[in-house]
Amino acid sequence: MGKAAVARAFGEIRAALAVLNAEVDGAGAVPFSAADPLAGLADGCLEILAGSREVEAGIAGLKARAAVTYADTAHVVAGPDVPVRAQEMAVAAEIGCVLALGPRASSSFLVTSHAVTATLPRTLEALQAGVISWSHA
Repeated sequence: MGKAAVARAFGEIRAALAVLNAEVDGAGAVPFSAADPLAGLADGCLEILAGSREVEAGIAGLKARAAVTYADTAHVVAGPDVPVRAQEMAVAAEIGCVLALGPRASSSFLVTSHAVTATLPRTLEALQAGVISWSHA
């Protein structure tokens, strides 16, 4: 599986985004409402917004878990001779580069991710279920 499964999953997400974008443009295969297309489109957009909130929360939980797993793995790979502070800065820089975050934001994200994944399991579950947002976590 590995890389192929990840690539396939993200391909499916991109395909789903294309479908949702077409729906927002009113170009979906079936209108939200045949009786009143404009009101149906408005209601459909609210449904898409609600679903997006849930998906964003799940993605935030995934990002937090991936960041912590990356950090833990990088520490092991670096070995005991690498200064801890230098390793933390390198990990934060890598994560910041991938997520397009500055150094402070990346460090803050990593600290919060570690807290959510290591010490707040119910919060992580709620985040992954889409019950709460990243800012609430």
